[in-house]
Amino acid sequence: MPKPKYFSFDCEEKEIYMIHDTEEAAKCRAQRALERERRKASGELWHSEIEYIAWGVIIESAQRVMETPEPTELDGEPVRCEFDAIVDYELADPDLDFEALDEYADMMTVKEFEDAVKIGGFINGDGLGALATATKLSNQRISPSSFTKLVEKNRLPKWATHVAWYNR
Repeated sequence: MPKPKYFSFDCEEKEIYMIHDTEEAAKCRAQRALERERRKASGELWHSEIEYIAWGVIIESAQRVMETPEPTELDGEPVRCEFDAIVDYELADPDLDFEALDEYADMMTVKEFEDAVKIGGFINGDGLGALATATKLSNQRISPSSFTKLVEKNRLPKWATHVAWYNR
């Protein structure tokens, strides 16, 4: 399980929103901002956005989930593009990462994996899986039971179109 990431929000600093590796760092920054605003408000009005000072755990953040190279030709004719690739983002685990598929995985669609798990074709002791796209392997590891929970709770990420399965 990856370590959680934390955020802090300060209504006045140059970097209003910051990401932290520890709860303590996020809480400390928010507390310092509140104390600064308290000193500034002594005998005067509080800053109008004081209630926006906050800290918390990042559950999901925008993560790149798809990258498709821009076509260089269309119907045999060269195409000039301003960009190298088309990308898409989704709200996902902040530690989500992708790598190239490897030759050791048995690739199947999410539907194929779900059907196999339902009939007992894969059980937890058989091996380990990873959520994937058609072309990339994620660092989100799954077992048949954790996959089933994701599906039952409707928490399977939209980008996860495939499962890479590694038999023991």
